[in-house]
Amino acid sequence: MSAHTAGPWRIGSGACHTVYGHAAGEARTCDPIVAHCYSTGSSSVDLANARLIAAAPELYALLVECIQADDDQPIHHSLRRDAEDLIAKAEGRS
Repeated sequence: MSAHTAGPWRIGSGACHTVYGHAAGEARTCDPIVAHCYSTGSSSVDLANARLIAAAPELYALLVECIQADDDQPIHHSLRRDAEDLIAKAEGRS
C-alpha cells in the first residue's frame, strides 16, 4: 500500500483548481490539500490536470488490483467497467 493521502480526492471550487484529499478519521477541520493546479494559460488544461490528479488514488488501487489478478485469466468484466469509469472521471466525463 502506498503512503499517500487517503482518497477519494476531489477538486474544490475556485480558479486554481485545488485538489483535496480525504480527512475521514483524522482530527482535522478541513480536508488536506493535495495539489494546486496553477494556470498553464488555459483553464481547460488546468481543469483536466486537476481531474487526472483527483483520480490518482482510485487509478492506483485499480492498477494494483489488475496486477494482483491471476495472470492466466482475462481482466474480469467488472474491472473493465471500473477502469472505464475511472478513465471517464480523469477525463471529466463523469
